Amino acid sequence: NVDRFLAASNELHDLLIQLGAPPDRVKVWRLGVLIPELDSIPERSGQNIVMVGRFTEKKGHIYGLEAFGSLLEQGVDATLHLVGDGELRTQYDKIIKRFDMADRVKFHGVLSHPDVLELMEKMDVLMCPSVIAANGDRESGILVAKEAGARYVPVIGTYHGGIPEIIDDGKTGFLVPERDSKTLAQRLWQLMTDPQLRETMGHAAREKMAKEYNIVQRIDVLENHYDEVRQEFASASDH
Repeated sequence: NVDRFLAASNELHDLLIQLGAPPDRVKVWRLGVLIPELDSIPERSGQNIVMVGRFTEKKGHIYGLEAFGSLLEQGVDATLHLVGDGELRTQYDKIIKRFDMADRVKFHGVLSHPDVLELMEKMDVLMCPSVIAANGDRESGILVAKEAGARYVPVIGTYHGGIPEIIDDGKTGFLVPERDSKTLAQRLWQLMTDPQLRETMGHAAREKMAKEYNIVQRIDVLENHYDEVRQEFASASDH
């Protein structure tokens, strides 16, 4: 009875078809974000990394914490900011204790959307180490990754869900395998020790977000989907 399915990523598009949705009724429509009016990269210290999201398995923050611990062991001066809360907080605390980095990890709790964006502008790198959880829970596309890119922040993500559609590996950020703390740490080290690389990737990320994920254009595309379905319905009614 469904006229059109809108999938937020190529992966969800394929999963819907596997579940029996008629292929001709499944379309990919990606969520957009507001592109802020920034002419250049805001002033940053070169020492701030952030992870945003509920403290649940699929967010993969555990692997981000391990990668950050490895970064500190290599002598890099940095602070990891965590925005959110959830049931895995005690597991996060254990990793922080293992690496003896309590003074380098700052928990901001749950922030309003404007406060998240304000914090983002001060960050040098965003980590989105998402994974498929044991119960099958997964990401589609991560809005915060798009919002970071729109603010000249390079993103390190995983080959997961819609993330590879948001990050161009080696150009706007980096992609690593799921649950791979070691590779995540290597990419984090590359970005945190190379200001020029951060700047180059930040500009590329901003350009990609403005071109592909501008919310104004994305809403136009969404409205076109509704118009097409209405026209198809009207044509069918005529017959």
